[in-house]
Amino acid sequence: MKVCETVENTRRMATCPHDETCEAPKCPLDELYDVRVKLPGDETCTLRKVDRLRLGADLPKRGLFPAEIAAYERFHGSLDAYLEYRALKSSEKGAIA
Repeated sequence: MKVCETVENTRRMATCPHDETCEAPKCPLDELYDVRVKLPGDETCTLRKVDRLRLGADLPKRGLFPAEIAAYERFHGSLDAYLEYRALKSSEKGAIA
């Protein structure tokens, strides 16, 4: 499988507020996350999950880490089911206000 960097991918990662100072080799906002390599001692992304979900909305994994996706799949059945649940809860909060 051939993979290559795209301008869109680079722009998405540049929207991260930590972009200038981050040294994590595996960015969850990177569409090539699965082909990147993290070695022992390398930094890990510290961006809050809510921000990763917002910035990675156009990605299949929505900017989530593999462990987060696995947890949502175990509890909700799928990542899409979790996102639907989250949207429903968010709309309920808006209706109450």
